[in-house]
Amino acid sequence: TTYYIAVDSEVFSSGSFKTGSFTLSCADSEWEFFGNGVPGTFVLAANGTLHGVDSYGYLYALDPDGSRKWRYLLTGYGTFSAPAVAADGTVYVGDSAGYFHAINPDGSRKWRISTRSRIQSSPAVASDGTVYIRPDDGVLYALNPADGSTRWTVATGTSAITTYSSPVVASDGTIYCAGAASRLYAITPAGATKWTFDSDFFYASPAIAADGTLYLGVAAPTRRMYALRPDGTVKWEFIAGNTVSSSAVIGADGTLYFGCADKNLYALSPAGELRWTFNTGGEIRNSSAVVASDGSIYVASLDGKVYSVNTDGTLRRTYCTASEIRSSPLLHNGRLYVSSGDFRLYALETGQVPASSAWPMHRQNLRRSARVELTELAFGVQPAPQTAAVEDKVTFIAGAVIQWLRDELKLIRSAEESEYWASMVEDSNGVYFVPAFVGLGAP
Repeated sequence: TTYYIAVDSEVFSSGSFKTGSFTLSCADSEWEFFGNGVPGTFVLAANGTLHGVDSYGYLYALDPDGSRKWRYLLTGYGTFSAPAVAADGTVYVGDSAGYFHAINPDGSRKWRISTRSRIQSSPAVASDGTVYIRPDDGVLYALNPADGSTRWTVATGTSAITTYSSPVVASDGTIYCAGAASRLYAITPAGATKWTFDSDFFYASPAIAADGTLYLGVAAPTRRMYALRPDGTVKWEFIAGNTVSSSAVIGADGTLYFGCADKNLYALSPAGELRWTFNTGGEIRNSSAVVASDGSIYVASLDGKVYSVNTDGTLRRTYCTASEIRSSPLLHNGRLYVSSGDFRLYALETGQVPASSAWPMHRQNLRRSARVELTELAFGVQPAPQTAAVEDKVTFIAGAVIQWLRDELKLIRSAEESEYWASMVEDSNGVYFVPAFVGLGAP
């Protein structure tokens, strides 16, 4: 590819001239989408539609080729609140005016409620469809997905500083939510507080491991990454170099990855031991990494670059944009989607899919529902084939079936879409399909 660049300078009659500087960024993107304002973190619906909000308050729906399907105008401006998509395709997002929106897959409004407080945190969607939001007033709302009515509320506290830390949902339905009062709450699905944990200010949101361990970073001067047991007791703590405002992600082997304001990506063992650090060219603020199926990690920095890092902490390559990145990258079907402060969403070809782990990306999954989901169904990741001798243990999974439905029968366009169609069936009339693509495992 040849690039032709023309640069003008202003020359005065005296013969003097004025010079300036400019930034040139060449990203080998498949496509770029240019919105009205700075775009935030994007999500992916089951039908392959990309959704994201820009700083001017427009919610976009994009096709996989980057073309715009529709645009919905929020009541207020866009905030750090990333959308979440339910299994039926409903898109949930909050805005600066304190309104929380539920938008149908066709872009029409399903319902809208007012919390009377700016919403910077992202919503979480439970398995029964309940939507959890926490506006800046510190109140955690449990909302009915049908009409937005309030099921219950819990006050999590406020302070002079607001936070975008967002609720997450564990496999048993427990909601973990941090407010601006430097306190993490564990709340039952019925709205009762199980326990609280106090530390320094929380910007990041919790990540949940397969064994229920919570990982949560805090701001300086404490600047720690905590590992908490499901009962709220401290399993271990690690002191980072500065504020941890990006949420942690987890690799297939249990390695914990998180960005820090000291410009480093940290890799910790499940026991909290430092494995390595990788230094980026700028602070890592807000943006969470994503782990690929081959173990590599993609992390964005305020220097405007996305770094692809190998499992040993060495650099594989970089992807450049023209401004700082505060959004969290999305990895799907061989492409990395990342939005930048240069007003663009980039689609970058990587050939990777997310890792089959408990929490491989921001908000756990492609729809950013922030709840523990079955990874093979959620991401379409097919583990390597396994063989075993007699009496050896081997795990069989249904991921191959989803791949067959997508690639061979062409019944679905993505692995995520299978959950939507499954949720539409009220009764199978006694019909069951047993996946046995590699045998039933029986003698």
